[in-house]
Amino acid sequence: ITEFGDYEFIFEAVYCGQLDTIVVDFNPTPAAVDLLDQAICPGTDLVFDAGNEDIGANYTWSQSGATTQVLELDSITDSVGIQVTVTNDCGTTSGAATIDVHNLTVIGQVEVCLADDADLTAVYSTSGGSWSYTGPSGGTATFSPNMSSATPSVSVDQIGTYEFVFTDDQCGMMKSWDVTFVPAPTVVITADTNRICVEQDIVLSYSINTSIYDDLSWSPFGLTQDTIIIAGTDSMAFNLTDTMFHVTASISNFCGTD
Repeated sequence: ITEFGDYEFIFEAVYCGQLDTIVVDFNPTPAAVDLLDQAICPGTDLVFDAGNEDIGANYTWSQSGATTQVLELDSITDSVGIQVTVTNDCGTTSGAATIDVHNLTVIGQVEVCLADDADLTAVYSTSGGSWSYTGPSGGTATFSPNMSSATPSVSVDQIGTYEFVFTDDQCGMMKSWDVTFVPAPTVVITADTNRICVEQDIVLSYSINTSIYDDLSWSPFGLTQDTIIIAGTDSMAFNLTDTMFHVTASISNFCGTD
């Protein structure tokens, strides 16, 4: 035969004129399957066609387990490889493709001194993107070299937590990273009096400008609470003569000590 398909063959007996027929399905060896690799945005639908239609073939798709000629994949979120095997009585062929789903990752520092810059990094498989941000009321962030850079250094003019968001320009993927800008600590001591009799006591307290710190203490007592009460009879403060007694409050964080 010159073309595949169903052929009906008829035999007729010359003497009696009797007829009988047989149908033969001629099929080719399955043709090679050409599946194209795909680079897609998350959530994309794809259709793959193994071809070899009407040749009595069976189809087996790896990963999905589908047995149809056409494979439909909905809302793809993960990169994956696919393969199809096409088989009929004349032979077997196969085809394969790789599906790469574009990705975006954002990383950076978590806490930065207000006087320093925060280094951010966006890693993506698309063509680019840009940054945006939200922060404390009135706070302004400055990007160097610019907001389209994948690895900018960012400075701000107010303390607080800023959310930086990178959006890629091909798929609209968005990833965020929070950075808290911390001031160098300051401490202010207040006292209910600055002169007491031996029988009395004094209440000292302090306030600080940040909630982020590694260490705070009263010297020479080694205490860490916000308020301490010193009695005139305290063994460190007491003296038989009228004398000055020095107490120091200190606080530290990674930006400095006061």
